[in-house]
Amino acid sequence: MFVMGLSSLSVGNIILGMNLGFVCGGPLFGWISEKSGMAMTGIIFFSMIGPAVFLQGLGMFMQAAYPDNAWSPKAFQYAFWICSACLLFVSILYIFTSDKAAASQTV
Repeated sequence: MFVMGLSSLSVGNIILGMNLGFVCGGPLFGWISEKSGMAMTGIIFFSMIGPAVFLQGLGMFMQAAYPDNAWSPKAFQYAFWICSACLLFVSILYIFTSDKAAASQTV
């Protein structure tokens, strides 16, 4: 079965690569987090609740856009476009942020 021009093996390799990235990136992020200061409970809570709410909303969008066939490749393509738009929006917002703690530290 081919979806969006990718075979099942290619999709499996992409998912494997994403999981390896999560496994390798998790400890690295923890190390960076320890260097930057202690993480607060709210940050941890919202980093778990945020994706759960986002995925629920994404499923609702897919169901609303394709009520008869929410599992179709076209519905998932629609969901990927939504994710891409959200990523672009957040990336633009991130450009305008600054780290006030790092700016106030002297070398």
